[in-house]
Amino acid sequence: MFPNLIVMQEIPMTASEMLAAYVKVAKKKEVEDYVNEVLEDMSEEDLYCNFLTEQGPERGTITEEGDLTEV
Repeated sequence: MFPNLIVMQEIPMTASEMLAAYVKVAKKKEVEDYVNEVLEDMSEEDLYCNFLTEQGPERGTITEEGDLTEV
């Protein structure tokens, strides 16, 4: 009736595996929170122009979408 149905079975997890999974998720969330905080504090100029400031505008071009790219 349901040939492609996959039944998930519970696989017992040891305490150390559970703790490792929790730590992994906690670290991932910590990194995501840090990235979001940094991005919130950045201006549009910071997001798109920093890599061109040292070399001058002649080293970059603006795409049709308005993004700066290095030549």
